[in-house]
Amino acid sequence: PRKTVLEQMKDMVMALDEDKKVITPTSAPRNAFDIAGSAAGKPASALLDTEQVEEVVSDDQHKLELSVDGEPRAINVNSSPITDYRGNLLARVLVCRDITEQREQERELRRREEELELLKNLQSRFLRHNLRNELNVVRANAELLADMDDRVERERYETIVRKTDQILEWSTKARTIEQLVE
Repeated sequence: PRKTVLEQMKDMVMALDEDKKVITPTSAPRNAFDIAGSAAGKPASALLDTEQVEEVVSDDQHKLELSVDGEPRAINVNSSPITDYRGNLLARVLVCRDITEQREQERELRRREEELELLKNLQSRFLRHNLRNELNVVRANAELLADMDDRVERERYETIVRKTDQILEWSTKARTIEQLVE
């Protein structure tokens, strides 16, 4: 059962001895790094370049950028030392998780958030522009009311009411859009 569990894991798990050779790997490293046969007994530099090996064995957690089958992959590596009762390093267990899809989803989410922010800004600018123009019409008509005869005053008053209603409608729509965007 233990071997089956290790072989079925999606994460790449392997132990490196003090010479940085792979011992007890799961099958995931073989599949992920396109290695013929088992990775057991091979130097870690067969999977990663020498600089990357040094980084993962010196840090508890590290992110790697690899190319697998010509495709860029992002790998999160957790490294845990295995020591004897005296504290001497016996091996280092590496748990490698491919986070490429997660990173792509995060990028897509950021892109969508940027687009929504742009939409919100455009909507806000449009609303402010139209409100300003319509309020100028309202102001001009209100100023003219005092100097006009009754029929014209009534038409000017109706224009003020119509424009005011339009502004209120835009305000309601703008608030709905703002709530949807948020």
